[in-house]
Amino acid sequence: MKKHKLFSTKNILIGIVYTVIVLFLVFCLITIVKGAPSETYTRTMLPETDSAYNIGAENLEYLYSWFDFMRIGYSTTTYSTTTVSAYLGTTAGLNGVYIDDWSEITGVSNWDFAWDGTIKPTTTVGFYVNASSTISDLRVSDALNATTTNVGTLHVYTDFTTDDTGLVTNLNADQLDSQTGSYYIDWDNFINKPATSTILALLDSDYRIAELNATSTLMDSATITESLYVGTDTDVLKVTSGLVATVGSPVKNYALLWNGTAPVWAAQGTSFTFSNASFVDNQTATQEIGTGTFLAIGATSFTATYSNGPATSGSVQIVGGVAAWASALDMGGPNYIGPTASAEVVPYPANPATITFRLTASDGTDTDTSNVTINLINNRFWGITTKTSSFTEADVEGLAGSELSNSKDKTFSSTTGAGEYILWASRTALGTVTFSVDGFSGGFQAPETVSITNASGFAENYYVYRSTNLNLGTITVISD
Repeated sequence: MKKHKLFSTKNILIGIVYTVIVLFLVFCLITIVKGAPSETYTRTMLPETDSAYNIGAENLEYLYSWFDFMRIGYSTTTYSTTTVSAYLGTTAGLNGVYIDDWSEITGVSNWDFAWDGTIKPTTTVGFYVNASSTISDLRVSDALNATTTNVGTLHVYTDFTTDDTGLVTNLNADQLDSQTGSYYIDWDNFINKPATSTILALLDSDYRIAELNATSTLMDSATITESLYVGTDTDVLKVTSGLVATVGSPVKNYALLWNGTAPVWAAQGTSFTFSNASFVDNQTATQEIGTGTFLAIGATSFTATYSNGPATSGSVQIVGGVAAWASALDMGGPNYIGPTASAEVVPYPANPATITFRLTASDGTDTDTSNVTINLINNRFWGITTKTSSFTEADVEGLAGSELSNSKDKTFSSTTGAGEYILWASRTALGTVTFSVDGFSGGFQAPETVSITNASGFAENYYVYRSTNLNLGTITVISD
C-alpha cells in the first residue's frame, strides 16, 4: 500500500516544531498577561556598561521588574551610602523600596517632603512611600510641611512653631506650665492679690458692693455715677474711725463743711482756716535783767495748740531781744504740739529788753505764727528815809517798796512821821521824773545818781529823789 505524504516523517517533525512554537508563544502571552511567576533570585545584577545609573545596556532599562525584597546600595562588604541617591529615582520615586537602616541613605541630599497621603519627592530627588504604608516613627530635623491635616500622633522633640497667625483649628493646649485651665480660674491660685479672696461676697445680686470696709483712710478718688448713701437718713455721713470723725445729725440752716480734720455742721460762710490757737512757754513773763546765760539748755519748753488742724509742721525760733538760735527748734510730739524743751541756751540781753520766741506752724495749706515773750527788766524803788542826801545802794535797796518795771510811771501812798522823808529811785535810762503830791505838782528835790547792781548781777545808774518836806502824814504820790 502506498503511504500518504501527509504522515511522512518530514511532516511529523515540522508539526512538532510548530506545536512547540505555539506552546511557547502561549506561555509568553500568559506571562505577559498574568505576570511573571513568583520566584526568588539571589543573583547579583551587574550593568552591561560602565553606566552608574542603568541596569542593563546603555540607555536601556527593564520594562517590568518585581521585587519582594530589594536592598539598594548593598554589597557583601558595606552599605554603599554615597550612591543611594542615584537609586532613589531621578524622575519619580521607587514604589515599594525597603530601607531598614537610615544610615543607608545618609548621603542623600535635597529631599523635599510633602504630605498628601504619601511621603514622596516633590522634585526630582526624594523618598516615596505609597499611600497604604505607615511610618511609625518619622523624625524631621528642620521642618515638616503638611498639605493635609490628618496626622495621627505627632511628637515634637524640640520647639513647635507655626506660620499661621490665626486660630489653629482643633489645636488646644491641654496644660500650661503643667497646670490645667481650671487652675487659672481659681482665685486662690493667684499671686499679688488683696488679702481676702472673698471679693464676690461683697457683691449683692445686682453685682453691686453691698458693704465696703476700708482698712486704710487713703483713697485717691471715687466716682459716683448716681447717688451716694452713707449711714442712715439722720446720719448723712458717718464713719466710725479714721481720718473722718463721726458726724452728728444735720442742723437747720447749717451746712456740712470740712474743718481740716473732719466734716462738721457749721453756719454757711464759716472759715476753717488753719491757725495757732495757743502758744506758751514755762517761763514767767517778766524777769530781772542779768548777765551771762539766762536760760540753760532744756530750761524752757514750749507747747502749742491749733484751730482747724492738725499741723503738719511747727518750729520755734528767737526773733527778738537776743540773737537767734543756730537752728529753729522743731516742736515734735504728735501733730507738733509739744511740750518741747529748748536745745540751745538763751543769753541775757545787753540791756533790759524783751526776748521774743516765735512759733511758725502750718497744716500744709495755711501758715500761722504766734509769739511768746519774756521781759527782762530792772527794779524801781520807793519808801521812807531819814537821810537828807548822799544816798547809797544800800539806802535804795533797803526801801520798803520795790518792783520790776521798765517804766517811771507810778501812783503810790506813803505815810511819813516826824523826821521822815519820802524817797524814790528809778533807772536813769528812763529819764527824769516829775511828781504830784496830793494833787499838787512838785514836792521833791533834784535827784542824786547812784549805781545799783541787782541780784542777777546787772549794774546800772538810778536817779534817787527825796521829798522836800518831812512829816507829811499819809499822802498820795504820782510819778511820771
